[in-house]
Amino acid sequence: MTLRRKVPTTARVRVSRRRGAGARSPRPVRAGLLALADLELLLARAAGVLARLKVCANPDCGAAFFDASKNSSRRWHDVKTCGNTANLRASRERRRVATA
Repeated sequence: MTLRRKVPTTARVRVSRRRGAGARSPRPVRAGLLALADLELLLARAAGVLARLKVCANPDCGAAFFDASKNSSRRWHDVKTCGNTANLRASRERRRVATA
């Protein structure tokens, strides 16, 4: 799972009396973040909405999004960026084939 590689392994908060109040915690947060992500996936599955959690169809993007469309047919996280690029590419290909 790529998420495991991208989550930071530690979080540090520095506090200095010269700069203000706070605390320092070198405690790993990776396991906690992954546990929260797992919990959210289990809740989505229990609610019957796991199928609506999708990844953008643009191979250069990979953004995750929730498909709230009526028929669950959304393909891109943002139609203005990723969808427009794909639709333009498909349109040009159709024109190229039609003129060949």
